[in-house]
Amino acid sequence: MPHRRSFPGFTLVELLVVISIIGILMAMLLPAMQAAREAGRRTQCANNQYQIAFAALRHNETNGFVPGWRNSLTWANSATIHPSWPPILLPFMERNDIMAAWSAGTYATPFISFFSCPSTPPEDDTKPVLAYAGNCGTAFNGGAAAPNARFDGVMLDTTITSGSFSGRIDFDDITGADGTATTLLLSEKCGTPADPDASFNLGFWDVRPSTVGIFAFTSGSASYVAGATGPVPGFGMVSGQLPPKIINSGTLPASGPGMASLPSSKHPGGVIAAFCDGHTALLKNDLPSYVYAQLLTRKTVWTGTSYATNSDTANVWLKSNAATVPYILKESDYK
Repeated sequence: MPHRRSFPGFTLVELLVVISIIGILMAMLLPAMQAAREAGRRTQCANNQYQIAFAALRHNETNGFVPGWRNSLTWANSATIHPSWPPILLPFMERNDIMAAWSAGTYATPFISFFSCPSTPPEDDTKPVLAYAGNCGTAFNGGAAAPNARFDGVMLDTTITSGSFSGRIDFDDITGADGTATTLLLSEKCGTPADPDASFNLGFWDVRPSTVGIFAFTSGSASYVAGATGPVPGFGMVSGQLPPKIINSGTLPASGPGMASLPSSKHPGGVIAAFCDGHTALLKNDLPSYVYAQLLTRKTVWTGTSYATNSDTANVWLKSNAATVPYILKESDYK
């Protein structure tokens, strides 16, 4: 009787075991791969803000003041327009070609990669999208009627240069107060629905406020008292109100005070922000309201001013209601 040769092979059970092991390994590797990708996106986002903050520092060195939410630009025909802070910084970010076109009367509004957060990519690269916003304080940022607003936020109306209020401050003003290392300059503002393709219509860098006025936040959106061509890229608070959720990580709440005025991000855990000294950090989701208010303002205690009208919003820039006892920030409060 001839001998039957046996051939090596897998049984069905062995194949299922191998498939199960591969599935387990993939399940273990995928979170690590996603975490690595997100770490890369966070690094790129932080680098974008660092470049923007460095441009603001160069603008300050060249012109003697921090760019504001409203600025002046004179055309070649001597006409004047009033762009917000992103176009003003372009010459300090190796994109003077765009500002040269604007100065000549031609509005060039291309997609610029360092204005876009990689965790919130636009649907296409044909729009002048902007994922970042400037520190515009706790409302009433600018105007002769609110001279103490000079200590509220960092980006003011730089077209106001006389009277009881001046919108032109430099980083030395901040150094002499709370310090540039604990005062916010920029933040992300790109979590759903705060993106250019949503109904809120936030997130474009070519905004040109047309009329001088006091920058203000309403409960549903960022706006101004005076007319403008679109929402200014700013973040802050609504008339000193303590919002129910400081950092809008992921999806923004459907309603609530100042939801469109607050920082927003799709980075897990918080938002990337840049400080006035140029360093960047991830602001944590559970940022206390009094810490957020102090990071917005560049003078810890305001003397003789009161946005607060009730106990819930009293002394939003202090930890307690005792106006004579300022709370000194620690990095662990917000990082």
